[in-house]
Amino acid sequence: TPSLHNKDKSQYKPLENYCQHHRGRVMLTEHFAKTLEGEVTVNSVHPGWVDTPGLAGAKAMEGFYRVMQRWLRSEEEGADTALWLAISERASKFTGRYFFDRWPRATHKWFAGTKSPDEDIKRLIEICDEAYG
Repeated sequence: TPSLHNKDKSQYKPLENYCQHHRGRVMLTEHFAKTLEGEVTVNSVHPGWVDTPGLAGAKAMEGFYRVMQRWLRSEEEGADTALWLAISERASKFTGRYFFDRWPRATHKWFAGTKSPDEDIKRLIEICDEAYG
């Protein structure tokens, strides 16, 4: 299992880092939804592939960007589901879920090893506490 937190910059792998960040967001969503149950709702969103300066300038993604640029979403389209979650009465019944295009999606694929072990979640919380206190 790759480290959740690697300070060695020479080992930086942009695509792997993106995937770990994505998984971490799902892990934190599930954790805080349980921890804050009854107080607030906590959900996360995949905005789709959005045409942003960050994606356009990402060396590791230049081939992807060149091929897919015409199909990328606008920033407004990418923000749609996050805004919908914040203001929609229908969305208020969900917590701990992962959304794409206003629909909750599966966070773990059968037999794919995407379910995070409890020790990874605990370590991620420690990293967040160390970084943000």
